[in-house]
Amino acid sequence: MILKNKRIASDEYVALLKDMHNRQRRWGHSRGHKLGTPVMKWIKEFGLKSVLDYGTGHGRVPKFLRENLPDVEVYGYEFGEPGGAPMDKYGEFPDKVEFLVSGDVMEHVEPEFLKNVIDLQKETATKYMYHKIHKKPACQDLADGRNAHLIQEEDDWWQEQYEDENWECISRGGNNVYVGLLLKKIT
Repeated sequence: MILKNKRIASDEYVALLKDMHNRQRRWGHSRGHKLGTPVMKWIKEFGLKSVLDYGTGHGRVPKFLRENLPDVEVYGYEFGEPGGAPMDKYGEFPDKVEFLVSGDVMEHVEPEFLKNVIDLQKETATKYMYHKIHKKPACQDLADGRNAHLIQEEDDWWQEQYEDENWECISRGGNNVYVGLLLKKIT
């Protein structure tokens, strides 16, 4: 799969994700308020007007945000087509947003495309990013036998993937299972 001139996933992996979404109806079915509540708080705190939920699954976070923040442009992007839904169910992939978020997504990225995905995210977000990333094995395996969490790394490693001369981590939280990184673009 190519998005904005970057390969972000192999065609074979996209097919595996579609299969997983169709076989495991709850997969990609996060509770919108669980990620949506802190995201909503940050949108208000930072005075943001646009947000993209990257890897939105069944779209519960965008739905929650649209219901609670009607003046904010809310986008969701999912290439795994949950439940067979069309890829454009949540609108076109935006050129730019002030805030890009992902919850339980980055550990599913194919390692060979991680840099491309992070570069795409950095090019799309103009002010802030938040990523909640699981660090341990998933409870499910893909149809090819691999664990669904293709990348299992610790907090420091993930922070290093995102921080550079343009992005700094302004808050890091989590526990032994996941890390949460709130990043700010350095202007």
